[in-house]
Amino acid sequence: MATAWYKQVNPPQRKALFSAWLGYVFDGFDFMMIFYILHIIKADLGITDIQATLIGTVAFIARPIGGGFFGAMADKYGRKPMMMWQFSFTQSEQALAVLLQTYICSQFAVLLLA
Repeated sequence: MATAWYKQVNPPQRKALFSAWLGYVFDGFDFMMIFYILHIIKADLGITDIQATLIGTVAFIARPIGGGFFGAMADKYGRKPMMMWQFSFTQSEQALAVLLQTYICSQFAVLLLA
């Protein structure tokens, strides 16, 4: 009889699995926050329901594209440099997002942040 996969995992693998799970949880929380506050964004920017929905759609589509790009770059240049570059880029974009004044700016920021 085969042993369950989780019984064959050694401690370093268990830590890696937990880290991946935790990253997935935080990423999912971050992504879902836009939908929780979308009504506030819509009222603040004075946009229609379709435009507000497009914000989530752009983020939903851009995430796997960015993940694939940074994954390929990490394979080429190493995980740590790409993680630091991506973190710096994301923080810069979040700082710029504070200055959002129009719907077009919000779409650009969501595209860059995704």
